[in-house]
Amino acid sequence: MKNIIFSFVLLCVINNTVYSEKLVSDSKMDSLTRDADAFVISQKNAFRVYDNEEAQLTVKLRLQINNKHGEKYNKIVLYENEFREIDDIEAQITNLNGKMLKEMDDDDIIETTVSPGFILYRKNKYKSFHLKHHSYPYILDVKYTIDISSLFYWPGWYPQWDIPVQYSEYKLIREEPIKFNSFSIGEKVAPQKSIEDGDSVSVWILENIPKLIDEDFMPPENKVQQALLFSPIKFVFGKSEGDFTSWDSFAEWYRQLIKDKFILTPEVEQKVLEMTKDIKDPYLIISTLYKYLQNNTRYVAIYLDIGGIEPHSAQSICKNKYGDCKDLTILMITMLKYAGIKAYPALVLTRDKGVVYPDFVASQFNHVIAFVPLKNDTLWLECTADNMDITDKPWTIEDVNTLVIKENSGEIIRTPKTSMSENMWLSTSKIEYQRPGMLFIDSRITISGKQKGFFKGLFTYNKPDEEKIILQKIFGEYVPNLMIDNYSYEKEGDEDINYQIEFNGVYRKSIVHTGKRIFINPNLFNRKTKDNLPDEEDRKFPIHFSYPYQDIDAIYMEIPQGYALESAPEAISIDLPFASYKTEYTLTENRLKYIREFIYKDNDISIKDYPEFCKFLKTVIKNDDAHFIFKK
Repeated sequence: MKNIIFSFVLLCVINNTVYSEKLVSDSKMDSLTRDADAFVISQKNAFRVYDNEEAQLTVKLRLQINNKHGEKYNKIVLYENEFREIDDIEAQITNLNGKMLKEMDDDDIIETTVSPGFILYRKNKYKSFHLKHHSYPYILDVKYTIDISSLFYWPGWYPQWDIPVQYSEYKLIREEPIKFNSFSIGEKVAPQKSIEDGDSVSVWILENIPKLIDEDFMPPENKVQQALLFSPIKFVFGKSEGDFTSWDSFAEWYRQLIKDKFILTPEVEQKVLEMTKDIKDPYLIISTLYKYLQNNTRYVAIYLDIGGIEPHSAQSICKNKYGDCKDLTILMITMLKYAGIKAYPALVLTRDKGVVYPDFVASQFNHVIAFVPLKNDTLWLECTADNMDITDKPWTIEDVNTLVIKENSGEIIRTPKTSMSENMWLSTSKIEYQRPGMLFIDSRITISGKQKGFFKGLFTYNKPDEEKIILQKIFGEYVPNLMIDNYSYEKEGDEDINYQIEFNGVYRKSIVHTGKRIFINPNLFNRKTKDNLPDEEDRKFPIHFSYPYQDIDAIYMEIPQGYALESAPEAISIDLPFASYKTEYTLTENRLKYIREFIYKDNDISIKDYPEFCKFLKTVIKNDDAHFIFKK
């Protein structure tokens, strides 16, 4: 059962090609279910389509709970909105012989609103219950219906869980010849087709389904490995009608929703004209208006009527000074329009949720950003971020397919990916070893891109005392007991491309001192550890990180007089297509100079490169953990 909720639309779309293993045999399934904490005996979804506006989903679920660790699968959470109304919830627990042990009543159902506090809503809420029993194993039977008033929310089939599934069925009954698109993820299943009482019926069945594969650092699009998705060719949504024949037709429907939204209030119009009247550089105009948006609005998600999809007018956002992603994007585009710069809304599925498939025309989106084409460049503006520059983008909207709503078309355009050099960390630190176990440090750190984002937020939203505590934790992650005496930060240049942090302090009890020897690991800020190494030997999916990056740390350490170098980590230089690692050092009199450089050239590592990737990381981990040993 999957009820996946996004702030813009309801959807879950994942790669349809990478996972195609055949489902396991009956004998193997018996073994899997026997050892499982819980398993799905059967899940039957029946989706009855009455017409373009009305449909009903009936779900019958049977679970076997084998021990207390399986109790989490007893918690059933259902989601309602203006177009999804849950009805007729039934649940009961029986033993394996069919004897009734417990039956749910209305008091067991808990209703909660969706994230109250920063979301305006009318009917957005959860209905949940957690029916349990003290004696194992037992069977939980659940049945409920969802009345759906728009095929825009056509539910897909997700037969695979993170526990084994013996039987899963999706039955589609069409009382009218409603046309639809479908999209398979994983193993393709052919439907059984028939006519029942004059209705067209299609049934998809899978049996003996292994549990989801869960691997470290999985690409988001691989987290669902078996599914069937649907979208109607034509739909009715609120008072509007649209279709998914093509991206152009879907864009035309969305264009009609927003066509009257691009008008400012007289006050904001005058403000925009005053702020930009003497500016010729379009980048500076965009930056000026972007900062105005950040300083004069706040993010509030709004779900009234079809507010989960349709943005509000720029005028209402000007008056209220709040809105969600689509609202703030509309306001930004409108201000740019008044300043003579053309921009368009771009519908996005954020990278942490999956990918948009160009061949499947459906509402695959959960976010909206602004697409600003310039003469020699294109800007993608995240309008909900209040501490970003126009050149910044969160990693969740990098390297993703977007649907740009242009004047007469809907165009799939991919956002760019930042390079390793754009997401840089460069530190230079002077260190003195003055007393046993103590290091005095004076450090300057320059950061850019995604590495800058966290620190920029830290210095924007926290008080100085809180900043200091957080910095001590960050810079003392690998060398404990850091006490920062002084720190400062500033941005470099007007474009806010880099941040520079300076601090000095003491690492207490940080150096191992044994007899005549001292042991020093110079990797104070950046190391790779076993936590960075995936557990899987026989991996099924690629490796994915949020973004490529480059770390360079330079350490200049004064060694106490009378100590000589006894042994040192090996100086290493590894250069691979996807990553590189280099260390080097020199010792002149009592001054140690150590430089470490680590680069992820790409944030996606293929299965082909996986063995080499693991070998590379093991070498890095071993070297990062090594010590310089000095003997008196």
